[in-house]
Amino acid sequence: MEAGLNTGGNRQLGPYAVTVESESISAGPAPEAPGLVQAPRLEPEQAGLEALQSEIGRLSVLVRSLASHLPSFSYMPELQMAAAQLEASGFPQALVGEVLERVERRLGLRQSQDQAGEVRVRRGIAAELESMLAVSPGPGGAAGGRRVIALVGPPGAGKTTTLAKLAMRYGVSSRAPSVILSTDCYRVAAAEQLRAYAAILGLPFALAETPGSLSRLLVEQRHKEVVFIDTPGCGPNDQDCFEEWSRAFAGHPEVEIHLVLPATARYEDLMRAWRRWSQLQPVKLIFTHTDETTFHGGWMGFAISAGLPISCLSFGQRVPEDLEVASKPLLMRMLFGSTARAANA
Repeated sequence: MEAGLNTGGNRQLGPYAVTVESESISAGPAPEAPGLVQAPRLEPEQAGLEALQSEIGRLSVLVRSLASHLPSFSYMPELQMAAAQLEASGFPQALVGEVLERVERRLGLRQSQDQAGEVRVRRGIAAELESMLAVSPGPGGAAGGRRVIALVGPPGAGKTTTLAKLAMRYGVSSRAPSVILSTDCYRVAAAEQLRAYAAILGLPFALAETPGSLSRLLVEQRHKEVVFIDTPGCGPNDQDCFEEWSRAFAGHPEVEIHLVLPATARYEDLMRAWRRWSQLQPVKLIFTHTDETTFHGGWMGFAISAGLPISCLSFGQRVPEDLEVASKPLLMRMLFGSTARAANA
């Protein structure tokens, strides 16, 4: 250290000594240590510029990282919190961004300097999601007219149990002449399970081993007011199965096809399933295993992306108790929990 320089603070930093006096910072070489090579001396202005550039680079990386992971980065705190909650529930980031944009327009937040309250934001989000989600409760068909309902979906989604629930509610309970048809000859004992359900419900049962036999059975059962059709759970690589039943249903426009999917699946997995099962042209969605998850954003987000209405929700094995027809208030309660009533007030 040079004599005469008063220290406000003096720290040894490796081969350098940093001296602080008043508001200035000066850097100079520390005394050489034996065996150490003296680092080149930097002018104070050059050292300060390099430190500033390093800090700017670090902050730039941090901002890019935040922006890539938080689509709500530019929104006010209330919207950022809502975005985090939606993402945590399983909604995809792109859809969360779209919801927030719509909430901003709905509440006029871009034109207003006022802070948006949490309750106000939650109400706005609930209103937007209600407008984006579509429901079509239960099987369709005109009152008193014939209904032909087919359930399709991946293996293990719960089609057979769901079909039994529908048969009980819309066949047995309504006292409408009904029949259960199975086309699932792929899975071991699948038809026998459904045959047992039919016997318990007191409904006739028939097995269609081919698309041609299904057409024949539909003609034979034309006097039944409600026809329930169970289908095989084609695997993701079984393209022949998809094409076979796609052609079969194309010849029967009276069949209302419901795609059955598990609510426990991630949004990305549901979209992959949709790319396969959309070739059967389903018109409604049924979600099963809804009692096995508290993260409902994935399947609700998928329903919005697919553009299909939700008809029913299954949440257990009991027939027919564990089946609910879809409604927007029910969906909002599942998504927001106990705060749904306040959100919709």
